[in-house]
Amino acid sequence: MVEHFALVLGRKPNHSRGVGIRAVNRVGEEMIKLREQIEALDQRAAAAQERAEVAEQRAQAAEQCAQVMEAQVCAMVQSNAQLQEEQQSQRDELNSLRDTQSGEVARLVRQQLDQQMADFLTRINSFLQPSSNGQIS
Repeated sequence: MVEHFALVLGRKPNHSRGVGIRAVNRVGEEMIKLREQIEALDQRAAAAQERAEVAEQRAQAAEQCAQVMEAQVCAMVQSNAQLQEEQQSQRDELNSLRDTQSGEVARLVRQQLDQQMADFLTRINSFLQPSSNGQIS
């Protein structure tokens, strides 16, 4: 008879001769709940791990960007320093040319003034010298 019950009802875990044992069923239910909780926690942990990996990748990308930018800033600083040196050199050269030019201009002005003075004195002398007819021109 027991075998017939077993054939008709089938064998179920935590059941004896088709009759469930409550304590065993509760433990099974709690184990199922705990397994579900463990699976949910595992899924959360996997998701958190994935987010952490993404954040790590972003941090590495940001660090690489920062290194590239730092290299660019260094290159710009060096370029700026070279340009400032060239600009100072050009300023010095311009100041030298100005000094030379102003000295040259002063020399030319003196020379022209001397020439004008010489011409003026020549005119004065020609007026002061008596002409061939005895009159002052």
